[in-house]
Amino acid sequence: MSQLDTYRNTLLKKQEDISKLNQDMAKEQAKIAPLQKKIISAKGAISRTKSQSTIKSKLNEIERAEKSISDIQKNAVISKKKIAQKEKERSTAEKNYRNEEAKVNKKNMEAEKKRQQDAIRQAAAFKRSLKEYGNVQSHMQLEIERLKAMPEKITVLFLAANPKDTPQLSLDEEARSIQEKIRLSEYRDSVHFESRWATRASDILQAINETNPTIVHFSGHGAPSGNLLY
Repeated sequence: MSQLDTYRNTLLKKQEDISKLNQDMAKEQAKIAPLQKKIISAKGAISRTKSQSTIKSKLNEIERAEKSISDIQKNAVISKKKIAQKEKERSTAEKNYRNEEAKVNKKNMEAEKKRQQDAIRQAAAFKRSLKEYGNVQSHMQLEIERLKAMPEKITVLFLAANPKDTPQLSLDEEARSIQEKIRLSEYRDSVHFESRWATRASDILQAINETNPTIVHFSGHGAPSGNLLY
């Protein structure tokens, strides 16, 4: 049971106690009217008779009725004091309940605020994830389209030129290294390697026309002007 429930039950109990005390006091006070009526009736009887025994009997009735009224009034004073005390206790119980209720409401509001903030953050993260996923999808689609556009088999044309008046290059080793990489690759069956050696300017166009290469790789020397040396 929560503290709030404890305070609520205490408050309800105090209210029930006050209600019962008021009901009991009202029942007791309701007895006064018949007693007063009895006293009036007895006094009337005394005024109409000369019988001493009757007078004595009626006086006793009056005395008993007055005593009962006095007891009821005394008990009413006691009940009022009890009610006043219970009212104070009820007021304290209600104050405790309201304070605890305010704390619980504040805590619930803070929890709801945090929940909403978490929901906003999660929504933002989800939106970013969707955007990233969309970017990945777009990239994958572009890659797929690029792969679709690629030929089923590609040709690599290796052109080598090392004029006598230039430093010697390890062109055969370079070509062998390229071939070895192709042979060890996953898609080796999709790559066709063509090579041309001691290439001259006129050989380049001829080799391209013959092989229709996807990739042209030239190994040789270049001039400071940016031209190739043949």
